[in-house]
Amino acid sequence: MADEVLKAALAGLLHDVGRFALRAGEPLPSPWDKQTEQSYGYRHALAAGGFVNEFVPDVWREDLSAIGKHHRPKTQADHWVWLADQLSNAEPEQGEDAVVHRMQSVFSNLGGHQKPAYLPLVRLNPTSHASVFPQPASDKAAGANAQQEYRDLWRRFGDECRARGLNQIDDLPVYLETLLAILQEFTWSIPAAGPGVIPDVSLFDHLRTTAAIAACLAADGRSADWCQKVRQGHDPVCLLVGADLSGLQSFIYTLASSGAAKSLRARSFYIQLISEALAFSVAEALDLPATNLIYVGGGGFQLLAPVNAQARLAEIRRDLADRLLMLHEGALGLTLMWQRLAATDLADFGKARDKLGRAINQAKRQPFAAASPERLAAAVGQALTEGGDPDRFCRVTGEDGPTVMRDKDGEWKAAFVLSLEELGRRLPRSSHIVLAQRKAQQAARATDWRQALAVFGVEAQVVDQELAERLSPEASGIVRIWRLAPSPEPSEANWLRPVMGTRAIISYRPLARLTPLKAGAVATFDDLAKPLRGTFQRWGVLRMDVDNLGRLFQSGFGQRANLSRVASLSFALRLFFEGWLPQLAAPVPNIADATDDLRDHLYLQYSGGDDVFIVGAWDALPEFARRVRQSLSDYAAGNPQVTLSAGISLADAGFPLYQAAQQAMEAEDAAKNFKRQAPSGQEVSKDAVVFMGMPLDWAAFGTAKNMAYHLAQAIEARQMPRSTLQTVQALDGQIRQAERKARLDWLARKDRTGQKYVAPKLLYGRWTWMAAYQLTRTAQAGRDEGKQLVEEIEMAFLQPDSREQLRALGLSARWAQYLTRGG
Repeated sequence: MADEVLKAALAGLLHDVGRFALRAGEPLPSPWDKQTEQSYGYRHALAAGGFVNEFVPDVWREDLSAIGKHHRPKTQADHWVWLADQLSNAEPEQGEDAVVHRMQSVFSNLGGHQKPAYLPLVRLNPTSHASVFPQPASDKAAGANAQQEYRDLWRRFGDECRARGLNQIDDLPVYLETLLAILQEFTWSIPAAGPGVIPDVSLFDHLRTTAAIAACLAADGRSADWCQKVRQGHDPVCLLVGADLSGLQSFIYTLASSGAAKSLRARSFYIQLISEALAFSVAEALDLPATNLIYVGGGGFQLLAPVNAQARLAEIRRDLADRLLMLHEGALGLTLMWQRLAATDLADFGKARDKLGRAINQAKRQPFAAASPERLAAAVGQALTEGGDPDRFCRVTGEDGPTVMRDKDGEWKAAFVLSLEELGRRLPRSSHIVLAQRKAQQAARATDWRQALAVFGVEAQVVDQELAERLSPEASGIVRIWRLAPSPEPSEANWLRPVMGTRAIISYRPLARLTPLKAGAVATFDDLAKPLRGTFQRWGVLRMDVDNLGRLFQSGFGQRANLSRVASLSFALRLFFEGWLPQLAAPVPNIADATDDLRDHLYLQYSGGDDVFIVGAWDALPEFARRVRQSLSDYAAGNPQVTLSAGISLADAGFPLYQAAQQAMEAEDAAKNFKRQAPSGQEVSKDAVVFMGMPLDWAAFGTAKNMAYHLAQAIEARQMPRSTLQTVQALDGQIRQAERKARLDWLARKDRTGQKYVAPKLLYGRWTWMAAYQLTRTAQAGRDEGKQLVEEIEMAFLQPDSREQLRALGLSARWAQYLTRGG
């Protein structure tokens, strides 16, 4: 990797660190006078010198003048950082040295919300509610105690730099990534902006994106004159490279339920590791630093690359596609594309990102188009099975062949499945993930998850204090160690020594983990079927994701959708879904009625980007979904544009996982298409959940849950007859039948009228007098709370225009049946 590119990235990564120092009240390294002002432009540019003098090794300082001089650029390198700074932020400030006390949540102004809420000035810890959730406050209140908090954070920042021996690292790539890791932890909630700009972009996201652009400019050798003129023209500044894996649904979920639990989480984690390996393969092949990886996760990645990389990218794409085709024999495909970005594209990065995403989605229809003709010819027409012994096939995936062997329990399983089961056993108790660079191995059919990653030049380990194994001699490159806990253990450097080598980088990486164990092993689906309450056993699948997220990225910031801000939104979502979401399984004091401990009843398969997939007990899933929706609203500063839709499917013992996953996906789709009338009278959809086949908005869903538990309690206390539940469902069924008939009648005359369908308000019907008769008699037979509940239900059926309440009651009755039903 060229030193010139690395130094440009390093200068970009440190160019505004002086803002942090200045707000903490650090003294300037030299007096501020007219001559200094002419050289530096702003005090914060000079303030960066204090950090550079203490923590940047002497050998690089002379080449990093752009850290302080980017506001008054003279050299070519100065201009790279100057332009990168402008393109990353793309918003004019008013007095860059003026104090901006706190950072607003990036959700505060998304989609026209405009309700400021402020993040705490603390070290990153997304597992703590107090550390990552924004609080509403006036601008004056937001500034209270801010300077002292800046001082405390700056002191801890310096302590971490010293503890890492930052100024002793003489390996430039290692130094750059180590600094990137430290900045993530300490500048994630520091506002990058000065006055005149909404302070919803973090210093961390601004620094890393500036570093990425500067590296591209250096790699293309852009002149100072070109840098001065490019903002007024249409010349490409860099490339946005995007990649996506196809076939993920089948690869992860098409498993037999009897053996799926042991390797389920490991499969999605393996996809995550493959995404990381592919991303680093591309970055390393293009000689780009880690700063240029804008996003990695969800089976894909995005990075910024120099314009001159296009020919090389075509070669890389074919090589990686060939390797993946050999490795998984077509089960996974790779789509890798890129587009040129001009200065105007970086200023409106949301649209540029969306344009590339649409192109990738279209290209994914041909997932192996990038593979070489030779590799495709070798793969097409090959037998899918080996034949032979009809009993010798993998009980989890159904494959056969020489890699299928008996496990310790005598069951036939593929070698790759057995390796994933071992990974699944290690993941719950692991504390660090190790990814070491090595020479890429020759591609062959995957028989072990570690062998598969080695095909892309990564030697991987999942470790804790008892499982750290010495790296092989082939692992001679950078060793990236992800610490899964927010704070380091005092002794971690000692027991990690076998895997650290001479080029190790430890960084905090949130990883969504929630794995129920039984006797030290991952709980089976039959174990998960045991409910929180009662004896009725079913397991199920919960799928949920953020509504309209693509539109929010594309246009949610209006004219302010620059690269830094889009990166901040992406990072904020990652903190919620990968860091905070697993904490919601424990009792949550910030959410009403969230007192049950769900941790032994939920198996988190995947949570990242904006997507969640969980297997769990039938009665734990809806409660967890409710907590996630409420918590996301709080995390997003109450922004009504940030919503979730969810689908829940339920399954009996032995039901195939892939069918349960498919049914949950169909339920989620139904939730997104659930149309109803908002209080404003406008028809709305999405922001809903489907459970037991019933679509409800989240408020009605919460009401249904509360009513279900009240009904169950009354029945168990013999305060109402159990037949009440069947009566309510029958009445609800009559209303739904009337609604279906009304829709069919409309469809029959649709061609004549051409009118848009509007659900009729069925005020009265056969159910009205039946409810009056049957529920009145039931109420007379009830007592105490049971009698009150029946009277409340009766009033709902007798009142016109209460369809949403009745829909919730229909679900409540069925829910209560499950709660009170025997095994």
